[in-house]
Amino acid sequence: MICLKCKPLLLLILIICSGISIQGQQAYIDSLYTLLEKPLDNETKMDVYLKLAKSYRNLNPYFGLDYVDSCLALVHKTGNELMEAMVINETGVLYRKVDMYDEAIKKHQEALSKFEILDNKMGKAYALANLGNVFLILGQLQKALDYNQQSLVLKKQIGDPLQIAYSTRTTGLVFQAMKQYDSAAVYYSL
Repeated sequence: MICLKCKPLLLLILIICSGISIQGQQAYIDSLYTLLEKPLDNETKMDVYLKLAKSYRNLNPYFGLDYVDSCLALVHKTGNELMEAMVINETGVLYRKVDMYDEAIKKHQEALSKFEILDNKMGKAYALANLGNVFLILGQLQKALDYNQQSLVLKKQIGDPLQIAYSTRTTGLVFQAMKQYDSAAVYYSL
């Protein structure tokens, strides 16, 4: 139990930490803008556009959508199929952030197909996890569970501990939403 006298102090600490985080993210975004001022080859420019899109996910997803559009224009010039799949997947994330769930699902499914053609396991895992996230938001819990478990299998095959932890936690969240608390506890304890 938090004492009543401590609550204002905790709130102040939370506000300060949030401000520091936003300042750090803005500094990163500013450094990406600085890069764009320099002459860059198309591959580097696409990478910077994608990083900007990801950086705006939680700040202003609409800005992020502008950057995926810029990136896709270059992708079509270069024919970089992996970058195309990654940008399409990020477009789905941004659509989810602005509550355009049908569009998000379409983009993640399109990205999943492209990652499958490219035999890119991590890309497939990301697309599957993103589909699971959309279906979790929509309350379609069985679909959310199926996609998250498929993603987790791939991430375990790859052996990326951070991504395994992410998908494990998300699968636990889905079980919790399904009120299957024993199953959720298993995933939370892994």
